[in-house]
Amino acid sequence: MAQSENTENRERKSPPAADRALCRRRNEAGGVDGLDGPPCDGAETNTPAAKWTHIPAPEQWALTILTGRRKRAGMRLLIVGSGGREHALAWKLSQSPLVSDIVAAPGNPGIAAVARCVAIPADDAAELAALAARERIDLVIVGPEVALEAGLADRLATLGIACFGPTASAAQLETSKAYTKAFCVRHNIPTADFKVFDDAVHAKAYLGTREPPFVIKADGLAAGKGVVIAETRREADAAVDEILFLRKFGTAGQRIVIEDFLPGEEASLFALCDGETAVFMGAAQDHKRAFDG
Repeated sequence: MAQSENTENRERKSPPAADRALCRRRNEAGGVDGLDGPPCDGAETNTPAAKWTHIPAPEQWALTILTGRRKRAGMRLLIVGSGGREHALAWKLSQSPLVSDIVAAPGNPGIAAVARCVAIPADDAAELAALAARERIDLVIVGPEVALEAGLADRLATLGIACFGPTASAAQLETSKAYTKAFCVRHNIPTADFKVFDDAVHAKAYLGTREPPFVIKADGLAAGKGVVIAETRREADAAVDEILFLRKFGTAGQRIVIEDFLPGEEASLFALCDGETAVFMGAAQDHKRAFDG
């Protein structure tokens, strides 16, 4: 028996570093820490142990991280948004044994196949919060940034309803390009040189001190369309006028960010985070300029 057990222990593989860190958190909390299952034996703690117990895969406990509580069946979810992203979330979450009901606001015909849709706009934080309270929602998952900018997460926090999405203040990293650039400077995060303007005269004067191509960005949310890469000074001046004078992007263009162009590839890394733990969920890359551009 002892020989068999030793052989089994030798054949077990140690979990990767990220999993070991989570094991430490679970052991330090007595094996609870909001996650189901026993403590991770053999993790790097002061408690001696003989063998590893691998924690569940991220997709098995993502909902637990988001809600800050033990996994349980019968969770009621509210998904905010009406796009393909929200449809994909609703479709996948509807397959979870932890979920009993999904409400979407405003939703779309595709989402309606797996969830109950309620016609509330994504930027109406007050009505969305009231809906979550009325439906006894356990977790609100926010898709569009406009809902976060409107303070939905803040309202839900006052009601004690868990929300997958940051507060309006934290969401400024996404909702304001000027805020994000200043944040990078404050925290010594590498970023292209830039200036922020709210008038065209000073913006165009600054363009005269830089070299093309020029990157001009509407400060606020513009549905992914608020960035212009101008190859010439004439194009750059026109972009400044369109955003600041003609209000091409509405209130999102009350200010602009002009920054240096950085050649190379761009990619996004995605992670789920509860303020203490980050779980890597993959990467993606946009290819917006193809063929004739």
